[in-house]
Amino acid sequence: MLAQKYLINLPILLFLSGLFGGSVRPHSNSDVNELTVNGISNMKIVFCYFDFYQLRTKKATAYKLWREVHVGLINKEHLVPESRVLLKTKAALINKLSKEEGEK
Repeated sequence: MLAQKYLINLPILLFLSGLFGGSVRPHSNSDVNELTVNGISNMKIVFCYFDFYQLRTKKATAYKLWREVHVGLINKEHLVPESRVLLKTKAALINKLSKEEGEK
């Protein structure tokens, strides 16, 4: 999910939806739109893109964790109690890193 404020950013979200799939719709906050990408095949496209065009700073760490969580879910690690705890910890860290980056 990617949210962008102001109408001027809507064409960028629409371009990205053409690149990755997904849908663009208004966010619950006013003057904000969001792109949501779902599905295993769409995630492969997103992963290929960000493996080639690498992120930097905390976003790179968040991406790496997100990818690890995704692989864990594909491998059904969430069904094993010990692995589920690790996946939940990684997911929480992704959200923490994303919030810190948004505060800048």
